[in-house]
Amino acid sequence: MAAGTTQKKKARKPAKPGARAATASAVRGRAADAATTRGQTASASATRDQAQPQRRARQAPQAKPPRLADRSARAGGGGQRQSQGGAGKGAQAQNTPGARIEIKGILLTATGLLLMIAFFRDGSIGAVGAWIKSFVFGLFGWPAYFVPSAIIIAGVLTILSNRGGRIFGLTALYAFFIFVITAALIHTGYYQPSNYVNQNPFVLLPRFFFEAQRLDGTGGGGGFFGALLAMPFLTVFRVLGSQILLAALLLIDIILLTNLSVAAFLRGVGRTAGRGAQKLRERRESSLERKRGAARAALAIGAADAASGDGSASGESADAYETSDGDGGNSGGASARSNGGAD
Repeated sequence: MAAGTTQKKKARKPAKPGARAATASAVRGRAADAATTRGQTASASATRDQAQPQRRARQAPQAKPPRLADRSARAGGGGQRQSQGGAGKGAQAQNTPGARIEIKGILLTATGLLLMIAFFRDGSIGAVGAWIKSFVFGLFGWPAYFVPSAIIIAGVLTILSNRGGRIFGLTALYAFFIFVITAALIHTGYYQPSNYVNQNPFVLLPRFFFEAQRLDGTGGGGGFFGALLAMPFLTVFRVLGSQILLAALLLIDIILLTNLSVAAFLRGVGRTAGRGAQKLRERRESSLERKRGAARAALAIGAADAASGDGSASGESADAYETSDGDGGNSGGASARSNGGAD
């Protein structure tokens, strides 16, 4: 126990003065280093704070001089006026096509009216009207009578629908081909094989043109366009085959013009025919019912008349019996009186 106590006492002895001095100097060096580091950090942050306003000032736009500002404001106002003017011009440009289309519709309607007057009233428009009539009849033949009506309808539809361009062009093209195909069908009806013997189209077409102007029925009923379309068909398929093929082309053209469906058309015809047949059956049944009712009424009236006739006959026989009985009584009374007088 004494030895352990002495060792503890030796461990509790204070350190030497030299070791204390070394430790104090190390602590002071560390503190100085920390202070130096803090100072450097503070100076760097201060430098950064001073540099940020300068950087912001460099990035900010510089104010323009008064004259330049006025010029830019004037330029901006002029740009606004130009944009407004451009918008107005754009609106005018949007309205311009519609006005042009309406003008076309008015011109078409007027042309159709002039043609109608020239076609149906000879000499009403003078020599110009007569020449236009003969020219149009030379082109189409008999279908030329429908040209003024078609032009008037096209003009009115153009004004009302106010559309043009490709759609109107296709519509006019389909309508034109309807006239041409109809003229070709009419031309097949005027077909005479002798007109085509040893003849070329360059001779036949002018001939049919002038013949259609006269409408004398000598082979040019379809005019120039009708003969132009019908001649190849007549050469290959003759009259009946040409008429079948041209009728099919006419039907296709009508479908393209009106956007109608053949199936829908046939279904509509079938529904209409079915409704008509149903109405006919209903009418027939109603008429039969009326006849049956009239027959029943006649039978009832006959039966009533027969019954009333039997009653009247029995009454008449009873009356006759009573009359005969009365006459017998009278005769008996008379005989009795005569017998009493005799007695």
